[in-house]
Amino acid sequence: MPYVGEKCGIAAYIGDNAVEKVYLSLIALQHRGQESAGIVAWKNERFIEYKTHGLVQNVLRYIGKEKDGASPAIGHVRYSTYGGSSRVFIQPVRAKYRDLELYLAHNGTIPNAYFYRGDLASYGVRTVFDLDSGILAGYLAYSIWEYGLREAINSIFERFKASYAFIALIDGGDVLAAKDPYGIRPLSIAISNENDIAISSESCAFNAIMGKDQFYRELLPKESILIEHSGKVKILSEGNKDSERICVFEYVYFARPDSVISGVNVYRARVHMGEILAEEELRRFKRPLADLVIPVPDSGRAAAKGFSSCLGIRMEEGLIKNRYLGRTFILPDDSLRKVSVRLKLSPIEDVVKGRKIYLVDDSLVRGNTMKEIVKMLFDAGAEEVHVRIASPPIRNPCYFGIDFPTHEELIAYRKSLEEIRDAIGATSLYYLSIEGLKKALGKEEVCSGCFTGIYPIEVTEHGEIKIPRYRKRR
Repeated sequence: MPYVGEKCGIAAYIGDNAVEKVYLSLIALQHRGQESAGIVAWKNERFIEYKTHGLVQNVLRYIGKEKDGASPAIGHVRYSTYGGSSRVFIQPVRAKYRDLELYLAHNGTIPNAYFYRGDLASYGVRTVFDLDSGILAGYLAYSIWEYGLREAINSIFERFKASYAFIALIDGGDVLAAKDPYGIRPLSIAISNENDIAISSESCAFNAIMGKDQFYRELLPKESILIEHSGKVKILSEGNKDSERICVFEYVYFARPDSVISGVNVYRARVHMGEILAEEELRRFKRPLADLVIPVPDSGRAAAKGFSSCLGIRMEEGLIKNRYLGRTFILPDDSLRKVSVRLKLSPIEDVVKGRKIYLVDDSLVRGNTMKEIVKMLFDAGAEEVHVRIASPPIRNPCYFGIDFPTHEELIAYRKSLEEIRDAIGATSLYYLSIEGLKKALGKEEVCSGCFTGIYPIEVTEHGEIKIPRYRKRR
């Protein structure tokens, strides 16, 4: 069985109606994963588990009256970046060592996790060893039992540098939440006026379950928080804002527009990316090359708004989206992505016919979707299609949780701008510069390895991190 890593959404709730609140949180995080969903809750000194393939709504058929009075609860939505969609990989993932049992929901990918599975298995840890999240859960269970909670979390920070934001539900009903030392993946906590507590990958979930009356903040890199079953909150490690290297692709594509990540509103950041893309366009050509801006829905809409506003060119919806299909980027198989494009998007001929079009999207990863869209627009009568991408060329793999783990699948790898343009069939093609992207975010210190090849920590060409192996104390 292949080693598996993943990029997902996680949530927790401590308070009344915890299962329902986690369910609603996962609905708000559905954009982060559509392959499977899972909820685990604590009631009457035991765990209650609900897991299913597909969308979060599929979990409803398994939730019965036993949910009443259950608290805390944690949940997870998943799409895989490695491996298949076997039920064994549905999170939260279980781990047990001696008499300590826990469930863990993880967002990210840990390249060096497999270094530890042999040792953990030999110690008698039970978990899913073909899943990086399972190894993390197993290591946590083992370390808590052997050394206590504080030393366990410190050991995780030392051994697993990146990338993870996780929530663990521990035997007894305590909840542990933590971010890796670089804060690559987002994680936030909110407390309601009634002192109920919610944790989520993105702040968009809090408005759905708590409304506006809440105290909310983001966890810092290397911060860990324990919420005891009684509701008491303990800070186990303070965290360090200066070490933050948040994943830039959260802003570019993955996060929901109404979320705030590392203090930056995602929607505003995307609009600003489009504005700076337009400024670079005018420096390049002095005047616009097209008379209409069309966004690729939904991901390119905010950038297209900023782009059209800055250029003074009208934006129209020239592509209609079938909202009953998922996001093509996170479909697990390349052949499925290609077929789904024409099912998902359809051009409006009356809008595009005879027009010179700026086609704006947030990013260009493999190029399959863009190639099909460009062809559809030409088939619908467009005279010219000028593709503008509101992020830099993706030339390097992501080892920390986004679904492009190899160079070869990236359209920009070892290709010139002209070669990429020819591959997608566009009239012209230009990207936002890396300087423009950082200006749009107002941040210099981010993880932009997919664009620059510079990662927060040293990674080999095989995606491995060199870290000392762990040995059990005798």
